Amino acid sequence: MQFFKSKDELFGAVMSVPPAVLDRMTDTWRGPEDEIGERVTRAFLDLWEDDPEAAPPRTWHVTPVARGPSRWGCDLNSDTHVDRPGCEGQMTEPDATIEFLTAAPADAGLVMDFDGVLSEIVEDPRASRLLDGTGDLLAGIAERMGVVALLSGRPLSFLQDRAPVHGVILLGSYGLEEMRDGVPHTHPEIAAWLPAVREASGELHNMFDGTDGVVVEDKAVSVAVHWRLAADRLETGAAVDKAVQTLAARTGLVAEPGKLVVELIPPVRQDKGTALTRLRETHSLQRVVYAGDDLGDLPALHACAAAGGHALVVTHGPETPPQLSSAATRTFDGVHAFATWLTILRAALESHPH
Repeated sequence: MQFFKSKDELFGAVMSVPPAVLDRMTDTWRGPEDEIGERVTRAFLDLWEDDPEAAPPRTWHVTPVARGPSRWGCDLNSDTHVDRPGCEGQMTEPDATIEFLTAAPADAGLVMDFDGVLSEIVEDPRASRLLDGTGDLLAGIAERMGVVALLSGRPLSFLQDRAPVHGVILLGSYGLEEMRDGVPHTHPEIAAWLPAVREASGELHNMFDGTDGVVVEDKAVSVAVHWRLAADRLETGAAVDKAVQTLAARTGLVAEPGKLVVELIPPVRQDKGTALTRLRETHSLQRVVYAGDDLGDLPALHACAAAGGHALVVTHGPETPPQLSSAATRTFDGVHAFATWLTILRAALESHPH
């Protein structure tokens, strides 16, 4: 593994590789400077997969830092050096979570939310997509780890459409839906609550369809109302919350708040925490890591920590509830920083012959 203490040194290393390789990396140097580590790492991983003979003979990593002014494995503006062979001039620290997972990957599990972790938060929730290249990253990790799973508030059908990644387990609707052996399964208590969900959905559509900036999202076992597009988020959010609380009292459904969204779900003893625990027990996982970004992830973050795992939180500025940062083992500044970490995790797994 080779580390670089400056952008000039990294550039010089890249310039030393064959011209055929450089031709495929033209776009690597375009774009935001603080994301260059991710682009370089992705480019080299792609080269190794497509043509191992032509690719560089060693793994070049630019390690993201959870805290600090840079996503590089060192602070490029710092004069502080560390005395470590091969890493002179670099400020870095071991990635405890990657070491935790790679110590025994066959018995480890990586479980993640979808929106805000693997997909950027978008104005229209219907437009949410995996970040480019993330599907390949997850597939590569799943090949070398006991369990890789997505645990989302989105319906199972949504995850099947947006994240059909080989080897990745899908759990939708906070774990109320799960794909097992190619067959979708729903929590047995859900059927009794579907009439209430349909009633609430009809009421919410009657109240908010046509309201500027409000989207009513019908899910398989719940209904959600988003107001991210509203011109006056405060006023619109208050109106949505009042309507949802009234319906919750009438139907017996439970209001589950999120970032500029609230959802009505059946009052079944199931949340992301119980879903994570069930997944861990079913697959006999000895090590588990969970990554989330919203209030609905708190039960999973707490369950992960209680099991001796690592709780990761992807932050989104002032939208991130403070409870999440308090529950985190470590945080990432946005989905691109987390994608960089996934890139490095895959490379680390590839270099550990367990």
